[in-house]
Amino acid sequence: MEISVIGSVGAGRMALTLARLLQPHGFEYTFYDADHEALARARKLGYRVYRELSEMIRVADAIMISVSHSNYHEAIHTVKEQLLRNPNRRVKLVFDIASFKEDLFNGYQEYPDDIMVASIHPLFGPGARDPRHHTVAVIPVPGREGSSILAGVFKRAGFKVVVVDAESHEELVSYTIGASYLIAAALARAIEEEWERIGELSGTTFKLLKILIGSVANDQADFISYILSWPGTRSVAERLINAIVDSIRDPQSSAEKIKSLIGRDARLYYEKLYNCIEK
Repeated sequence: MEISVIGSVGAGRMALTLARLLQPHGFEYTFYDADHEALARARKLGYRVYRELSEMIRVADAIMISVSHSNYHEAIHTVKEQLLRNPNRRVKLVFDIASFKEDLFNGYQEYPDDIMVASIHPLFGPGARDPRHHTVAVIPVPGREGSSILAGVFKRAGFKVVVVDAESHEELVSYTIGASYLIAAALARAIEEEWERIGELSGTTFKLLKILIGSVANDQADFISYILSWPGTRSVAERLINAIVDSIRDPQSSAEKIKSLIGRDARLYYEKLYNCIEK
């Protein structure tokens, strides 16, 4: 199946980012959003937009659902209803880009049999500029085809693609996302009063931590709160708290764990640290 036109339900920052990164590789993006201001921004950037989802379904090969975390269930249901009502639809593939999949997959079970479904997690944010430096996780929806086609779309654009089952995805991103946001939030609380003054004595490593705080601050407050309250993040928080206590109690063992974990790549990581700061 050839995918050439992708219709996005949602015209937010990540949807526009994926359009910007995929379009140079032969994929046309169109947009539908109930928020007319969001549609106006997409139109201003040169994208074709629709005020009715039913209209976009007739021209798009694939539908991407990219909405706020609290609206995914509703959006998945709305797309399903439109697919059922439009027998002349062109759409053959539907996918979402939710960070955490929760029970989203249940909503796909009533989709028409001829609609392929999959899910992705772009492991980057709106600041991404070159697909070759970034990874897209493709998560198959049990009982549905579509993941292999979707993987091909992102490989064609130059992304590294990792196919992973939903359970493993939820477990791992609780660390890759949850831990990062936890560290940023906790450190921001700890140094709030010294934030301005501490900059005068920031070494290279701490500058990187400040970048982490600043990059998380770039997200909407409700999304940050959503990540921090995610059950997987809470589980990671408990492990981090215990690990911090253990590190204080036994600093020598902690130092040895760091050295053994990184091994011979320590110098490479050190160089990457300075590349982040000095570029």
